Amino acid sequence: MEYGYGPPWNYEYISAVYILSLPATMVIIIGAVRAARVAIFRVDKIWLLILGLLFVTIWSIAYMSLRIPSYVQSKAFYGLFVVMPVALTFAFGFGGLDKWLKNKGMLLVRTILYGWFGTLALAIFFFVCPAQKDRALDLHTLAREGKLDEAVVHYSKLLDKNPNSHYAHVELAKLYIHQGRYDDAVEHYKKARQISPDWPQTLNTLSMLLVYRPNATALEKEQAVKYAERCCQLTGYLRAEALVTLTDAYMANDRVSFGVRTAEKALEAAIAMGQEDLAEMIQSWLESDKTTRLYIMKQH
Repeated sequence: MEYGYGPPWNYEYISAVYILSLPATMVIIIGAVRAARVAIFRVDKIWLLILGLLFVTIWSIAYMSLRIPSYVQSKAFYGLFVVMPVALTFAFGFGGLDKWLKNKGMLLVRTILYGWFGTLALAIFFFVCPAQKDRALDLHTLAREGKLDEAVVHYSKLLDKNPNSHYAHVELAKLYIHQGRYDDAVEHYKKARQISPDWPQTLNTLSMLLVYRPNATALEKEQAVKYAERCCQLTGYLRAEALVTLTDAYMANDRVSFGVRTAEKALEAAIAMGQEDLAEMIQSWLESDKTTRLYIMKQH
């Protein structure tokens, strides 16, 4: 199972955009307060709709933060419904703030307000959007076409530009796995982990590599358990694939009872998520003599 890591963001630019975005929170709050005030003093369907959308948005964000595992919180479809209420309240807040400043004759402050808005828009356009051109390459297609070396050059150049790019280290490591260069893959996954210590996918794949690469040492197999356990902690023990990796790490260290119990949890998680093929594989393993690998590296 392959994991996506998105484009190689320039974190200096992202930080700048983040700082520029902070005032937007206040503008949105202003819009929400104005919408609530209008709805209270003048009952109107549109304001009730806005308030309803805001309630759903706030409730959903709270639910996602408290109940949904970290590795799915950023999925795009979760944010689709948020766009409309946030845009409406931002526009309402911005308009109200601009009107108030105009009535107060604060021309300089209005100029600063519009300058901030223009700067934010330009920052997003020039710093965020162009980064999309460096999306992850289709490694499976490149492998079939025998062009993996070209991909290695591509991601190596990205690392030359930004040695602390978690994304580039991970993509290069995945390339090395395709090429059977497991030692190099481990090296880059470890560097990626140093950059982002609690990135579940990195921990999961690094654990698998340390268990399954041909020259894995006993110490590395012990480290694999620690990485897999941390991955499961970060994902709330709800991700079947992570639990399977932890099962394999336990089995590689002859901790059979731990492995069996973890596999049972993995089975429950796979069934809950509707992963029928994975659930069947786990069930078959639980019913076997447990001497075979539950999950092989190429499946990832």
